[in-house]
This record gives sequence, C-alpha cells and structure tokens, in this order.
Amino acid sequence: MRPAVERGGLPVWAGLVLAACTASGTAPDAEDVALGAAVDALAEQALAGGPIAGLSVAVLRGDVLVLNEGYGAADRERGIAATADTVYDIASVSKLLTAAAVLRLVDERLVRLDDDVASLLAAFPNRDQGRRITLQQLLSHTSGLADYEEADTERVLADGTPLTTAFVLEFLRDRPLEFEPGSRWSYSNTGFYLLALVVEQVTGRSFGDYLREEVTMPLGLAATFPCDDDRLPDRRARGYRARDGGLVPSLLYALPDLLGDGGLCSTAADLARLPTALQNSGVLSKASLERMRARTRLPGGVAVDYGLGVRRGTLDGRPLWGHTGGQQTYWSTVAAYPRDGVTIAVLVNTDGAPEDALTIEGNVARLVLGLGAAQLRELAPSRAELRACSGRYGNAADSIRIFSEGGRLLREVPGGNRAPLPLLYQGNGAWGRADYPMDRLVFHTAGGRTVGLSEYYNGVFATYRHALSGGED
Repeated sequence: MRPAVERGGLPVWAGLVLAACTASGTAPDAEDVALGAAVDALAEQALAGGPIAGLSVAVLRGDVLVLNEGYGAADRERGIAATADTVYDIASVSKLLTAAAVLRLVDERLVRLDDDVASLLAAFPNRDQGRRITLQQLLSHTSGLADYEEADTERVLADGTPLTTAFVLEFLRDRPLEFEPGSRWSYSNTGFYLLALVVEQVTGRSFGDYLREEVTMPLGLAATFPCDDDRLPDRRARGYRARDGGLVPSLLYALPDLLGDGGLCSTAADLARLPTALQNSGVLSKASLERMRARTRLPGGVAVDYGLGVRRGTLDGRPLWGHTGGQQTYWSTVAAYPRDGVTIAVLVNTDGAPEDALTIEGNVARLVLGLGAAQLRELAPSRAELRACSGRYGNAADSIRIFSEGGRLLREVPGGNRAPLPLLYQGNGAWGRADYPMDRLVFHTAGGRTVGLSEYYNGVFATYRHALSGGED
C-alpha cells in the first residue's frame, strides 16, 4: 500500500518516556519490566484516544523477544481479544519479503538485477517498456510504472471487481510510463505485483509456495503467510476503519488476491524477528542483504533513503531500516535499529485512527532506546535558504508547495483543505514540524540548486518528490 501523505493528531506521551528510562546499572529484567509497563500504558492511551480496535507490539533486543503483547480487540463482533499471537494483514511490509524472494533468485543465479522485465515476464503487455525496465528498478520504485492502486483500488472495491493479474496487466497495457526508468523515484505497488509474477514464472511455483519454502520457513517465520480468512480464524484480526468517532468494518484492510506489494499476514513477533533472521539465516548472501539495505541513487547524485524493498531512516541519529504498510494510515511497521541491536514491530487493525502503527512504533522506540521526548529547534534560516527551498515538488502521486512567509518556510497541499504548515529549520537542509516533532523534510541539492526533497515520518523515509519549480519567494 502507498504511504500516507497527510496525517492528523498528536503522539501520546504523558511522561511515559521517564517510566522506561531506568537508572544506569539496573538489572536487565527490571529494565524489561519497566519497559513493559510503559508500553502497556502507551498502548492503553492509544486505544483510549482512538478509535482503535486493537494492536500488537513486539520488541526484539539481540535475539531475545523482550516484549510481545496484544491490546484491545482483534475481532469486535466475535469478542476475540488482540494478543501476542494475533495475525494481522501486514500490507506493504510484504515488500520486504518480496524483495528477499527476488534476491534469493539472484543469489541462486536464476535472475540478475539488471535483467529486463520483458525477458522475464512473457505476459507483460508493453514489450517496449518492459525492455527498458529492470528488476532493480522495480525493487527500488524507479521503474516509471504507474501505481495501479492510485487510480483503481477504490473502483475495484466499489463495484466488486476482483483484483487479478489480468486486471493489473490490462491497467498497464496502453498506459505510458510516468518517467524514464531510473531517472526518478516514485512509489509504485505495480512494480512489486510484477515481481511476484516474475518469481512465479522463473520458478514454476506459486508465489506463496516459493515464499514459504525458500524464505519464511528458513527464516523461522512460521506465522507469516499469504492472507487467508480460513487460516487460523481465531487468531486473525478483522479490519476496521475509524469513522465519526466509532469503528466500522474496513474493505481496504485485506484486499483479496494481492501479490508482492501486499497480501501477506503475520504476527508482531515474526516481524520483529525478520531483520535479524535475514542477517543470520543465510537465506540471502551478505552482498544481497547489503544491496537490499543500500540507498537508491538517482541521476545528479541524489541518494534516496529507499533500498530494494527497504525503507531507511534515522531516529535522533540512530540508523534504522524496515518497512511500513497501510492505506489512509499505517497498519504495520517494522523498524530495525542495528546500532542498538533492537527491532520493533507494531501491528494495528484500524485504518484512519489518529494513532497509527508508525506513530506508535516511534513512541515505543523512544522508550526502548531511552531517547526522551523528541526535541525541535527553531534555527533562523537565511533568506537564501528560504529562497532555495521554495517551490513546487511532486511525484506521480501528488505535489506540494513550499513557500516562505514572514521569515519562515511553510508547506501546503495545493487544493487541500488544511492551512499551510509552518516548518521549523533544524540545520543542514532539514526542517521539522511542531505537530509531529519526529518528522523531517530534507531538501536535496545538486549543481547549486534544489532538485528535490525527502519526507520522513517518525524517522522513517516516506517519499521523495522532485522539484517541479523553484526560486519562489
């Protein structure tokens, strides 16, 4: 699923960080008890401030699962509570596993990253386009292919048309590329749907079978599989949407027949184990794992914090990698902090809630890492900095306008119903926002001019927009 672009609401804190920041020298068990109590309180506040039906949180430190809990309801109608064993739709976190499946094929020398799509996928409808698009470009969202979900997901749901391979391929048949492959970055679920089809064509197995036999089972992820309402029904979270202060069943929560870009279900514990398992299991070579986690470089030298099926970022200077998933808001987040030996996974079964999985993960991370509440400075930008950042920035999904007023920089969505958002200068091309103090906008320059910007939510890379115009004041 595509990343949410606009968000509302405030993170819950209420002094919880202090509860988990124990004094130096405290025994590990006591630290974990304090952490558990603080996360319990944070989750309960998120539920109370919802509406949120249920959520599960897992924290791995080293190779030990120090926290694994569920809160609220997995299925309100059946009276099933959310627990540590609840299975959720992980949405676009599935892309991590799809990328691992493709890189497994690379390690087996069945495909190469520079292979073109036309040579690997006989059903690809536009052969000229397919010859110009590589596997690496599909994996890094630099293919130029339109995102089928941007235009058609709502229609498919509304009229009952099933999401099928034929539907996705027909969507692409006469549709031009949105940019020359490799020249820009724009999130496209289409690319990952095609990657699953490539896996099937190359191996002669269903994507689900290949993923289970070559990736999830060797990684030890026994509770990770293609979503199936008939599998583990008493552990399966039902999806909800927050609406008018209440909850209604969500059609967007579990689209049938998703491949590659979503469609997998898992537990918080399995997701928390995933990064360490990729590191230690031998499922991927060291070279493939490093390439998976490396930045994507665009022409002109811009390095985008997305690898191959991996979102990157930093939280208060601590590197992280993982992925997010959802629709209007995030249902799922997994974030590994390699310098700290910590991985956190959060799963939520409610779309549109003010506290989504990414926000909760960021709050939990601050508890686990003992960071304290996020702090924002407000440095005084120069007139030249204000001028350099001002302009319009866009990708295939949307555009935003950045402009200066009264010595400050503001962000707005043209045609949107929100007032322009003031940005606070943090130095080194980075800007923050008071309502989400962990978020950042980072402007990229090349050849003495601003060429694009990256947005980070709670430290996690969300999207890149290239400059459509500049020099406004």
